[in-house]
Amino acid sequence: MKKNAGFLLVVTLLIVCSCKKNDSPAPVVPVVTTGVFVLSEGLFNSNNTTLTYYNFATSSATTDFFASSNGSGETSFSSSPERWV
Repeated sequence: MKKNAGFLLVVTLLIVCSCKKNDSPAPVVPVVTTGVFVLSEGLFNSNNTTLTYYNFATSSATTDFFASSNGSGETSFSSSPERWV
């Protein structure tokens, strides 16, 4: 009887101690856009890719969207051999 009571006590303590309230952050709501991104991969081995955003609501296109959003059109990878060294 004492063995069963001890086992029951250990199991109960494990269950009680393992349960804790998770404070999860509020879910991030994505920004809803009414447009489409158009990716032009450019010429082979020329590193001239462009990203254009077309807005359906205003019927306008923003060319070179990456550069205008980030302040630079330079990407982390360059295919020109001079930059590999």
